Amino acid sequence: MSLYLGTDLVAGNQDVSNFVEKTGDTMTGKLSVKYGQANINVSNSNVTLGTNPESTSYSSVHFTDSTNDSDWKNTRLGIVENVVNTDGSTEMRMSAHKYLSGDSTQATIWVKETAAGVASCGFPNTVRCDGQWVYKQSTLENQVSLAVGDTSKDFSLSSYLPNDGKKYEVIVSAEGNTGSTSGSYVYLRIQSDIITGDIVLYRVVTRSSSSTSSGGTIIIPVGTNRKITRIAQVGTSTSGNTYLWLHGYRRIGDNS
Repeated sequence: MSLYLGTDLVAGNQDVSNFVEKTGDTMTGKLSVKYGQANINVSNSNVTLGTNPESTSYSSVHFTDSTNDSDWKNTRLGIVENVVNTDGSTEMRMSAHKYLSGDSTQATIWVKETAAGVASCGFPNTVRCDGQWVYKQSTLENQVSLAVGDTSKDFSLSSYLPNDGKKYEVIVSAEGNTGSTSGSYVYLRIQSDIITGDIVLYRVVTRSSSSTSSGGTIIIPVGTNRKITRIAQVGTSTSGNTYLWLHGYRRIGDNS
């Protein structure tokens, strides 16, 4: 074994008990490395940089409990690990293991670099990141005529969104037609239990005695109350057919 302080070789192929208190392969005292630019080198004798290994090669630092059991599942608390794959890609992994003897469950954060220089990363399930979009079509209103005046209607999304207590973004679109008299208009807005101010989906006004149509699409966050509200203003004459649809959703990351 070789022991380095920075780039200086302190002990090459020597018994490190000259430098630390040691019994067998267990160090019983604390190891302090004091140097201007201190580092600990973990050298993998099975790997030569630039040459792909014949099998996946691992170098790691293990964190274990006090039992010294030979089965890692019974002792491991965590691990920091370097992996060199047969395709020349390298990985660094940091894992925390479930605090239960005999269980191999772990949560791992990793970064990877391919031989071609393509970088990637990964992490276990987290509430801090937005989820993937899920396509799910649903019709909330279909060929509905809106009376003259101001009206609002609540729509529950409890059966549309997952029942997990998380907040979601929802894609909402609408289409509508005015009445057929001159000056007829439809003004359609949306709110949610998070966005309590109006978001305009569309506003359309006729200039002659004929119906005019319009529409719009928004993404709106929806909270644990699982509710959106459609607010309409209709003037001069009853609107023609109006429509309201949902197209998909994704979970919103939580910074708490």
